[in-house]
Amino acid sequence: MKKILYISLFSIAALGSGCDDLLEFGPTDDGVVLAENALETPEDLQRLLNSCYDVFANTYDGDVQFINELLGDNLNGVNPNNLTLTDIYNREAGDFNGLTNGVYNDFYYSIFRSNAILENFDLVSGLSDAERLRMEAEAKFIRAVSHWELVKLYGQPFGYTSDNSHLGVILRTEPSQESRSRSTVEEVYNLVLEDLLFAEQYLPASNDVYATSYAANSYLAKIYFLMGNYQAAAAEASLAMSGPFQLDTLLGRYDQFAISDETIFGFVSKVLEAGPNPVADNRVGAFISAYSGNTPNAAFDGAAFNSMFIGSSDLRVGTYYTAPTEVLGNAKVAKFNAQFFNHAVTSVTEMMLIMAESNAELGSGLDQSIDYINAIRERAFENSAFNLDDNASAAAIIAASRLERRIEFVGEGKRLDDLKRQGVKGENILVRGAPWDCNGMVVQFPLGENVVPNFQDNPVGGCN
Repeated sequence: MKKILYISLFSIAALGSGCDDLLEFGPTDDGVVLAENALETPEDLQRLLNSCYDVFANTYDGDVQFINELLGDNLNGVNPNNLTLTDIYNREAGDFNGLTNGVYNDFYYSIFRSNAILENFDLVSGLSDAERLRMEAEAKFIRAVSHWELVKLYGQPFGYTSDNSHLGVILRTEPSQESRSRSTVEEVYNLVLEDLLFAEQYLPASNDVYATSYAANSYLAKIYFLMGNYQAAAAEASLAMSGPFQLDTLLGRYDQFAISDETIFGFVSKVLEAGPNPVADNRVGAFISAYSGNTPNAAFDGAAFNSMFIGSSDLRVGTYYTAPTEVLGNAKVAKFNAQFFNHAVTSVTEMMLIMAESNAELGSGLDQSIDYINAIRERAFENSAFNLDDNASAAAIIAASRLERRIEFVGEGKRLDDLKRQGVKGENILVRGAPWDCNGMVVQFPLGENVVPNFQDNPVGGCN
């Protein structure tokens, strides 16, 4: 019997060409359905899985990272003519904001398609047990990461309440767009961890450019780190780095034509047409349009940001960051100055810094933490002049790790997570003069979600 899967009208525009022929318009105007006999072979299922990655990559092309940067303290301002960005930066984004709504919908498209795979294995013949486990693990990996990115933007962070009973996002574990109420942050994190632990067990160690067991390790490390579970974070980061990865050059993570040796999980901007002006399937368009060249959408305060660097000989000045000039105007993120590049979402550098700070929080493995921070600093200076002392304290290691995270990942959306994690720990954190947990530090749900009776939207205002 044909399996019917409904997708609401707002999602039709997001259906990629890679799976268009798996879908057909329904008899009414209220949606589309999975086409008759669409999923019959393992190849059909693989195409649907690839389409999950496609939407997933479109959201990770800089859009979700940009929202995080707009809410954090790295940016000095935005183009005042761009009201969409200004509203987010001013912590006043409403339920009609195009950028936040687009990211919200795209992550749920990925979740929907992942759930479609998970519910339809019985339609496919000739699928081996190994193929099924691998596809199930990939679908759960995408579903987990999508839910996690959503709950961080649309809910207060893990630890905001003692039992994490504060509201998070809508949990979707089947291919349905049925209106629902929000789940608690605890419920969301429980599903995210369950999915990723499954993925960690059943993803292969090698999987072309797709998710691997090491990718699951790296996300578990990131999540446990935000949860304050430093023992688990360090263990998972160690597992992630046990694969065929190593520290790369400063711009190695942003290479145009090769996947960086640092990349544990990322997205590849595949070159479609070679030559002096190559054309690529660009997976980083939002990074480029937001930060590089003469783009006025986002600006850094040169003096304030420059002061974060350890010394004037830091090679990341000019490589990662360009100070304001008469030609460029406001400061830019120089590492994004390219037509396209490959994007390492999780990397060896990030895992090293998670391990360094986690060890210091635990009061153990300090020698390893010092070695990791010094390796990153020696890359930045090409010497050991700014290395930590061999007897550096845990407090010094934590401070150094946090500074390195901010510099290394400027523009990549990680800073906001760090600020909120530190706030949850009880530190006095202000974000551009406002408390880290003020109402505007979470964004509003799209208007369409409010059709559920008693749907609780996020509070409005309260940051100024």
